[in-house]
Amino acid sequence: IRASSQRASSHAFGLAVDVNIAGILDNFSDGNTQLGLIILADYFQSAGWIWGAGFRREDSMHFEVSQELLETWRGDGKI
Repeated sequence: IRASSQRASSHAFGLAVDVNIAGILDNFSDGNTQLGLIILADYFQSAGWIWGAGFRREDSMHFEVSQELLETWRGDGKI
């Protein structure tokens, strides 16, 4: 996790991805979101992922596996 030496991010465990559109990263916590990320968000959310645009500090390029999806995977023996 940025600025933390005590905790690993969900990226470190393969449970999150940051998506860029055409090689351009969405600016962190600026209150704006690239249109392509808005379009992708519906697909990620319907698959059980959480979108970082709703975080306290907006992170629109971030998509993360939800706790519910993790529990489903565990119950199905996938993890």
